[in-house]
This record gives sequence, C-alpha cells and structure tokens, in this order.
Amino acid sequence: MKRTIHLLVSIIFVSLLFPLTTGAATNIPNVPRDSYLVDLEGYLADETNLEIERLGSRLKQGTTAQMVVMIIDNIGDQSAEQFNMEVIRENKIGSVRKKNGIVILIEANPINQGGPTVEITVDRDLEEAISYEKVDRIIDQYTMPYLNQGFIDEAVLYTYQALYNEVIGEYGLKEETIQPQVYTTSNTNRLSIPTVVVIALVIFLLYRMINRNRGLERK
Repeated sequence: MKRTIHLLVSIIFVSLLFPLTTGAATNIPNVPRDSYLVDLEGYLADETNLEIERLGSRLKQGTTAQMVVMIIDNIGDQSAEQFNMEVIRENKIGSVRKKNGIVILIEANPINQGGPTVEITVDRDLEEAISYEKVDRIIDQYTMPYLNQGFIDEAVLYTYQALYNEVIGEYGLKEETIQPQVYTTSNTNRLSIPTVVVIALVIFLLYRMINRNRGLERK
C-alpha cells in the first residue's frame, strides 16, 4: 500500500513539473539557421535588416562566431541574462565547440520598466575579449542613448558594429573595422533612417508628378 502511495505521489509530481518545464522552453524564440536577426514585430527598417545580416554572415564565415539581435516586446518576468543563455544553447548560436555566440536582446516594452531595455550576453570563449566593462561602455555609447530617443535602427546597427569590431579584433580577422557613430546630443534633432527613406520617396514621387503635369500642359 505504501509503495502504491509513493508511486502515485511521484506520478503527480512529474505530471505537474513537466508542463512547467515544457512551457519555459517554448518561450525561447527559434533562430533560423545562419540568421543573425529576430525581429518578429518588424521594428527595424529593411536597410537595417540587410546590413545586420551582411555583417553577421561575414563575421561567422571569418571567425565561426555568431552574433544575433533579438527584438521582442517583452520576455515576462524572467532574467534577461538567463533568457539570452537559453537562446544561445537551444539555438546553438556560434560554434558549439568554441562557445562563441553573442545575443543582443532588446525588449521594446518590458514589464515594469519605463522604456526599452537591452541585455548583451557573451558566451564563454569571448568573455575575456568582450568583458562586462566593454559591454557596458558599448551600451552607454551606442544603444541606450539612441533607444531613449526612439532611434531603434541606429541603436541596433551601431551596437552591432561596435561588437563586430571587438570580435574581429579578438580573432585577428583581416577586415577593416567599422566606425559606429557615438551618440551625441546633436543627434536628437536628426532624422532616423526610416524617416529619411520615406522623405526621399515622397520627394521622388512629387518630382515625377510635376514633370508629368508639365508634359501634359505642353501637349
């Protein structure tokens, strides 16, 4: 009788535990193979997407390191650092043998926060080259100032470029470093990348319409 009771208790315990662990795993987004950006809500402009994918591909081909940007509304109450490590492990970011994955997580609308937040997690092989101090400096210069002004494209792109330089330097890759634009107060009055594209398109369409009307008047 005691064995039966113990068995029933064990079965109930396992049945309660299993859904919890399964649910936690399903919260980790899937990163497609050889992809370097997860932006399910479409926060970034197409030009930024293409540049991230281009730089990420060059980095992986030259060093085996893989750097992935994830833009998510929020990850709930879980730890951002633990979330990033699970993303790295479950999606096998970087070389499994070398442990050289990097995840840049941006929460656009985090729970219990007044604005967007960022978490950069570096796997074991790059921890010495990209220390906590370097990560904090990059966030202070290239990420949060732009995010706080609503320039998410610039925040993502310049952060990615700064980390890209650190990785190619660590692996001795003979690539020309990129100079990301450090945030200054004068940047608050400039236009974001998507806005510039829209304005250029409007000007082009107006130009076409004016020329077409002139052509009709001549006829």
